[in-house]
Amino acid sequence: MENNKEVYIGIDVSKDFLDIADGMSHCKIANDTKSIQQFLKSYPLQNIRVCAEYTGPYHNQLAEVCHKNTIPLFLCDGFKISHAKKAAGWRAKTDKGDADFLRDYAMKNDLKPYVLSKTRIEIKELTNLQALEIKHLRSLKASRDSITNPSVSKMLEKKIQKAEKSIELIQGKINQLIEADLELQKKKEILASVYGIGERIATELIVSLPELGHCNRRQIAALCGLAPFNNESGNYQGHRCIKGGRVRVREALFMAAMVSVRRESFYTSAYNRMVNDLKKPKKVALIMVARKLVCYLNSLMKRAG
Repeated sequence: MENNKEVYIGIDVSKDFLDIADGMSHCKIANDTKSIQQFLKSYPLQNIRVCAEYTGPYHNQLAEVCHKNTIPLFLCDGFKISHAKKAAGWRAKTDKGDADFLRDYAMKNDLKPYVLSKTRIEIKELTNLQALEIKHLRSLKASRDSITNPSVSKMLEKKIQKAEKSIELIQGKINQLIEADLELQKKKEILASVYGIGERIATELIVSLPELGHCNRRQIAALCGLAPFNNESGNYQGHRCIKGGRVRVREALFMAAMVSVRRESFYTSAYNRMVNDLKKPKKVALIMVARKLVCYLNSLMKRAG
């Protein structure tokens, strides 16, 4: 193998192990910083390109080592990889096969390298924890009506207050991290300047939708799961519906849309036109408002550079 030749490495990531394919051999190593560092040292003179599937927190150590060694890392969307495998006729499901396919996928497609941001990762983990606390708080509040015993009701109120304080504490830590990063702070200010986008929704968009401002309106709507897709075949004309996308982002934008339509604005008139004139269901009209809202936010972020 020539020293100046690019070497593509496909890595199937799991919680404990990494299955690796470089086109010549396969190996399996532990998913820890030391093992990854030792493995990459076996390619001292090669121009390495690493491709893995996005796996939440499990690829963080790989990303950190690649960042430290200035090795380009390509993280692929699992949904796209799954459908690309089906299109290519890959039927079997093995870790070794997945690593091979990721390598081939990286070689055949023009992918953008993943940029590691430790601040963004920390904020993401905090927002995940906050989402669990909010879910817990909602379940506690839903139990209020079913409790008649005063002592039990008092205990429930204490739990509700504790959950609310925990949510506020987490938000405070998130705000500190954002304020310490000028780029994230600027993004938050732009997003929060739009009516309906509060502190938590702005944070969710910053962390879970980094593509905001770098895509066209159709792409950003599809990423959020707000783009209606056609359902037609021959003489059959089915209803268009949304599908896929990032669930938490869609939920955040749906809440922002509900706030936006209460104010006399373009969004209110568009919502009323769909509900009153076109006789569309209210939820369909709110999805339309959420889509218009994210497209507007996308254009704002583009103009801000």
